[in-house]
Amino acid sequence: MLVLFAAVATPIALRLYWYYNPPPFFAGPTVGLCGTGGLDCITHEHIANLLSLNGINSITEGSAIYGTEVERSRLSEAIKLLESSAANGIPSIIVKRDARNFIWVEGDETHRFDLEFNTHIDNIDQRTKNEHEQIILAIRKNATDSYLATRRLPVVKRLTGSKRKYLDRSGRFQDAYDVELELTDDVKSPTCSFTEGYQVMENFLRVSSTGGHGSGLLPDQP
Repeated sequence: MLVLFAAVATPIALRLYWYYNPPPFFAGPTVGLCGTGGLDCITHEHIANLLSLNGINSITEGSAIYGTEVERSRLSEAIKLLESSAANGIPSIIVKRDARNFIWVEGDETHRFDLEFNTHIDNIDQRTKNEHEQIILAIRKNATDSYLATRRLPVVKRLTGSKRKYLDRSGRFQDAYDVELELTDDVKSPTCSFTEGYQVMENFLRVSSTGGHGSGLLPDQP
């Protein structure tokens, strides 16, 4: 399976292009370091900052699957950084290798939660210190690229997901959340239900969508 990911993440044309036309901040030819999920912004941020803090420039791009490129001369060092970061006991990333030594990196979901709310969004105090309630409010306020259910459906039914850590640009580990938020239009007699995925970072200020699904018709107006 990971070999298939490799084929998608680092297409031959892209690798040949970067090999012979390295970006200005690359000192020489580049090579694929690892693959990641295309919607996993937390892992992308962690890898980019981990490498940059150790003087290694990188590019991460793709579509459904992303590939990270580094200078060929720094490849061994970059691999060691990934592996040491995954083994440091902080729930940030998991590094996997397949039979052909392709490296796949994904988020560590050790600290999972599953919380039932069944409450109107207005019942959540805007001044709350509860991190799970802060996630909900952040999604409603800052979500981008969503199906807009967070602004059209007033009832928060359930919040599930995982709390993770990632390296910021200063080298500090920060909290991040990879969640699914289930919303409905009514507590007792729902006619519409949507579940949307989000990643929340940067002290609840950065919210990105990972897709969603649902049933029923969303109200025309938030």
